Amino acid sequence: MTTVIRLRDEKVDRGDLKIINTSLKEFRYAFKVFSPYRHIRKVAMFGSSRTAKTSPLYRQAKEFARQITRRGWMVITGGATGMMNAGNEGAGRERSFGMNIRLPFEQEANPVIAKDPKLINFKYFFTRKLMFLKESDATILFPGGFGTHDEGFENLTLVQTGKAEPRPIVCIDPPQSRYWAEWRRFTERALLRQGMIDPEDLDLITFTHDIYEAIEKIIEERVDLILLDIRLSNVDGPQLFRIIRDYNPQIKILIASVYDVKTQKRMIPSADGYYDKSEGILCLLEKIANMFADEKMTAGSC
Repeated sequence: MTTVIRLRDEKVDRGDLKIINTSLKEFRYAFKVFSPYRHIRKVAMFGSSRTAKTSPLYRQAKEFARQITRRGWMVITGGATGMMNAGNEGAGRERSFGMNIRLPFEQEANPVIAKDPKLINFKYFFTRKLMFLKESDATILFPGGFGTHDEGFENLTLVQTGKAEPRPIVCIDPPQSRYWAEWRRFTERALLRQGMIDPEDLDLITFTHDIYEAIEKIIEERVDLILLDIRLSNVDGPQLFRIIRDYNPQIKILIASVYDVKTQKRMIPSADGYYDKSEGILCLLEKIANMFADEKMTAGSC
């Protein structure tokens, strides 16, 4: 309400108000649609809308969706043609969501998800992209165009910077394809070698030709995760790691970094799994504080 009053008092442009109003309407409706299914894990599927049904890519995407839903998951696609149709077809109407975007071309809802209550039509890409990430537990990328890469880089950036929780991100194509191999080669040559990304950043992605390997990666990574980027006052790094493991040895720990106030050093330990060097990583201090009732650990600001 405070924001609404300020918008009135600041005499915000009518066009800006329309953007705000439409965005809120899209979020409200999407929350309503997903609310009854929050207890079910979901994978977001991306790929070209122009892929033909006779393509090996289409068959691979359809079979992946069929197999992942057999394991209790649901599938979220863009709800249109090509690889999106393959995902919905493989998953079936009951285990599918469609998040369509209103465009002058390419984006009519596919017959599997058309007129289903789990089909959502968005005006804005940014509201659609946020809902894809918010409502899914994993991301799988099949070969596609600008939109597929846009969604892929969005996922990578948000996980890399800690703005999203760690998640499986899988790039998959058929055995004869070199689509993702060429993309990885470009990334290593143009980004990694020039120091624009760290070697560990590529560890955020799983590359495979095998749908069963992709499924195994997605399912096995959805375990309890703790992402740490903490300022310590009276607890040193090694002591903190022992506290966590003593609390629950089964927890998978992704150590981002630990800043020791006493020594004024930021420690980057190579603990379980990968780690991220960025200091802008998301701080989950409240969860840590609730988990460990240890007076010596203080939940300060990152």
